[in-house]
Amino acid sequence: MNGKERSLQIPAALDLDRPKRPRTTFTEQQLGVLELEFQNGHFVSEERRQILASRLHLSGTQVGSKSLYNLGKVICALSRIDSRVNQTLLLLNM
Repeated sequence: MNGKERSLQIPAALDLDRPKRPRTTFTEQQLGVLELEFQNGHFVSEERRQILASRLHLSGTQVGSKSLYNLGKVICALSRIDSRVNQTLLLLNM
């Protein structure tokens, strides 16, 4: 190309050398409240998110819709596993 050297710029979000933020470990109480919130709806308003964050001593990001959605997926997966385990136990006890 017209004799100029081009370089690839890597966005900061793709910087693989920077340390990752540790995952949040929720308490049983926090999980219970978030699970109820997920059952009421998958998305929370900004106002509701701030209320939950304050009440649960979390950041607004940790209580965001994406977090609730991911938590909901885990809850659904665990309930399916629990259901399968219970069915297996019933069959074994017959």
